[in-house]
Amino acid sequence: LFLGFVDEGGGLETLFGQLTAEILGLDLEDIFVCPPNTDISPYTGLSASSSVFLVIGEAVVRAANEIKRQLLSCASEIFSCPLEALVISQNEILLKSEPEKKLSFQEICQKSLFHGGFGQIMAMVSYRPVKDILTFSAHFAEVEVDRKTGFLQVQDYIAVVNGGRVIHPLIAESQVEGDIAEGMGIALAEEIRFSKLGKMNTQSLKEFNIPRSGDMPAIKTILIENFGLTDFVNKLRKNNYKKSNINLIKKKLVK
Repeated sequence: LFLGFVDEGGGLETLFGQLTAEILGLDLEDIFVCPPNTDISPYTGLSASSSVFLVIGEAVVRAANEIKRQLLSCASEIFSCPLEALVISQNEILLKSEPEKKLSFQEICQKSLFHGGFGQIMAMVSYRPVKDILTFSAHFAEVEVDRKTGFLQVQDYIAVVNGGRVIHPLIAESQVEGDIAEGMGIALAEEIRFSKLGKMNTQSLKEFNIPRSGDMPAIKTILIENFGLTDFVNKLRKNNYKKSNINLIKKKLVK
């Protein structure tokens, strides 16, 4: 699977592998997502936030479906049967009426390339969304405030996020928890300070405070799956959590 994105630690390689494996009836271990390489990787644009999954994910889905179509079409010619008579199962295509008659993907690709006249089985897809895809979330924070000093500490936190179908719950929950940490830092601790002469005093992480693990409250993340949308990528997505969550956190804690 050749893609041009750069994984920033959000687990996108795993997610794209999952999409491809699901459509082609393979195990995740059968899919190799090639690291980006300017010599061979297609141009993908900006790799930013989890919106990368929404855009590239749809292209991956369409490419995988095209590969599936080519495999089935080639198998249909080999078996001299209609497409409806075939089924994909564990890296093989077999006849529904005679399951013992089957061909592996490897055999189909070899026959297509050298004997069938179909050529190499491959697909190249580009995708650009025609409308924005929104995320809805609600955040609840329990805070303790020292009335004498004004010191505020977040004791408990609950985040409820509507993110479409969740492909990988652990990655999705980690994204939300990271957003909460980032939002808390922006709202409560992070500050760029200057001297009277205009010199920046916060020149390192010693002065620019960001939340550490010991500063974080207990966090409970609730992921709500919504299957009412029509596009495949909306039904099968790790939504663009980041912007929605961070904006909510900043507003809630500043208030």
